[in-house]
Amino acid sequence: MPPAPDAGPGSTASPAHVYFDTQVFPTDLAPCQACHSSGVDGAPKMMVPPADSAYAELDALGLIQTNSLLLTKGSHDSGKAPVLDSTQSGHISTWLQMEATERAAAGTPTTSVLAAVAACASPTEFSAIPWKTLITQPRNTENPNKCTGCNQALCASCHESGEYGFYMAEGTALQSPGATFNATFVGNESSTYIIKYFGLNGTTPVASNAIMLKQQAVAVGPAYSHPMFTMPSAMQTALDTFVTNTITNYTNKTCAGISDAGLGGD
Repeated sequence: MPPAPDAGPGSTASPAHVYFDTQVFPTDLAPCQACHSSGVDGAPKMMVPPADSAYAELDALGLIQTNSLLLTKGSHDSGKAPVLDSTQSGHISTWLQMEATERAAAGTPTTSVLAAVAACASPTEFSAIPWKTLITQPRNTENPNKCTGCNQALCASCHESGEYGFYMAEGTALQSPGATFNATFVGNESSTYIIKYFGLNGTTPVASNAIMLKQQAVAVGPAYSHPMFTMPSAMQTALDTFVTNTITNYTNKTCAGISDAGLGGD
């Protein structure tokens, strides 16, 4: 993870960051850390102590925003991960609202930054990521004849309409060309999907690496849970190229809407 900003939103001295370090992480997210700091049951690692590291991980995954999955995820892992209680959700909501206020005051609210990053994404480079060919593979602990969708099934078959926060419609019977790009970077719900590719370090866009984290998580997940998959090297290269070039375009203000929005750079 890159170092925290020296000042402003995301910096270690910002009131919202301090509140996360002193209240949210050690207390309200403590139950989540059992899995999300170690990868138990295939949970993505995104709350690895200390608090400052966990903060950077959550920010990079685009989870520091008011409609964060931290609040909306609900119970998961077959009920092992319980719903947040009212005290936990109240403190997390307070923290996220503090973050929103700080970032808005700095002229760089999270949703505006991510929207500006989306405007820098290249449909051509995105289409070079062959999501429509990505397939599942059985774990050593699974019988491929007894599991559903774990043996050479197209990942797109479960993500063609944005299911589970990831849009992978290209090549499916129900979607037209360009549907995946438009839904992920142009549509009204793009903030839900863009975080699979981009997150933040304060107000600076960074690669979220969410898809790689998911790949790592499912590789050690329990049998018959989310199917395992492995991105071919060419797919990973195309993904990295797309993400890197999009952030470069944003930083250099060489895409639509950046100058007008006052975002990206200085």
